[in-house]
Amino acid sequence: MLDEGVQPNETTVPMLPCVAPEETLAFWRALGFAVTYEQTKPYLYLAFRWRGFELHYGRAS
Repeated sequence: MLDEGVQPNETTVPMLPCVAPEETLAFWRALGFAVTYEQTKPYLYLAFRWRGFELHYGRAS
């Protein structure tokens, strides 16, 4: 039987909505997160990392 939970070599990264990219970038940078991906066109996508913890943002609907 296969265990369908998260395996030791897998991670779960939350994808959060973003309505203000510049403010979001400034906030997470101020908290010490590194920006690992930054794109605003043709679509919004931001990614941050701090000590192995990641957050990703896309356009809010």
